[in-house]
Amino acid sequence: MIHTKALLTVMVSLFTSSIVIAQDWSLTGNSGISYGTNFIGTTDNKSLLFKTNNTQRMKLDSLGNLGIGVNIPAAKLDVDGKIRFGGNSRVSVNSYTDGTNTNIVFNGADIGLAMLQADRYGGTVYSATDQYIDLRGNGVAIKSFTTYFTEGALDLNTATNITTAGYKLFTVKNQNVMKSYIDKDGGAWFNSSVGIGTTNITDVNYKLFVETGIRTRKVKVDQVSWADHVFKPEYKLRPLAEVESFIRRNNHLPEVPSEKEVKENGVDLGENQVTLLKKIEELTLYLIDQNKEIKEQNKRLEQLEKELNALKKKSK
Repeated sequence: MIHTKALLTVMVSLFTSSIVIAQDWSLTGNSGISYGTNFIGTTDNKSLLFKTNNTQRMKLDSLGNLGIGVNIPAAKLDVDGKIRFGGNSRVSVNSYTDGTNTNIVFNGADIGLAMLQADRYGGTVYSATDQYIDLRGNGVAIKSFTTYFTEGALDLNTATNITTAGYKLFTVKNQNVMKSYIDKDGGAWFNSSVGIGTTNITDVNYKLFVETGIRTRKVKVDQVSWADHVFKPEYKLRPLAEVESFIRRNNHLPEVPSEKEVKENGVDLGENQVTLLKKIEELTLYLIDQNKEIKEQNKRLEQLEKELNALKKKSK
């Protein structure tokens, strides 16, 4: 009888303990819990898995990275699939002083199906039928929303008038080294070459390559030299006979590029202007010398005419 009572006592104790254990965390809700002692998770370095239909859906690893549809999450939230924000949802991105934790990375074709509006105080993500992205950082917006923003597919806009001198509205950097920018007044700077209507921009001696043509009212070329030395007394002017001989052999003026050279290499506008001016100045010198010769010949003719008239008078 004593043994039977002892056995019943043990069985009741075990049954009571099992009830207590089963009720430590209820599937229908819990109250009076302590954050320090009551939790769902692991006490070792193992990951916590969440499954439905016996298939892994979500994983919280030992580092605190949460993966949804991802077996090895690489960030605090790593999602493989679509994320939908409904209603007046808001996503806030904290700004850290080191600047390494403020990135939102999109990788996929559905980037244009939503708008991301992010400013220094946080951001809001809205669902939208038009394909556009609205990134607002400190008053600057990048937009591609054809329903409302009809100025163009890409609109860089400021919320207020920026008067700070040298303020860069848009910058491009490579490892924090400036490569190009657009300032608040629309001025642009590029570190490398720019091609307009062409991709042939490999010549390192030039920065701007334009196909078809440039139409303008004014062109200014900075020059380090000019052709005024032609008028200096020590300048040696080619004899015209030598120029004529050169033209007969080469079919172009001395120091002027040939047709073949122009077709292959183009024409340097500044150098060509210097060359043309030099030839004009040389032509001017030829004309001056010719004018002197003509004057001298006229004097001789006048003298011969006087002598001839004198002979005529004596012969009468």
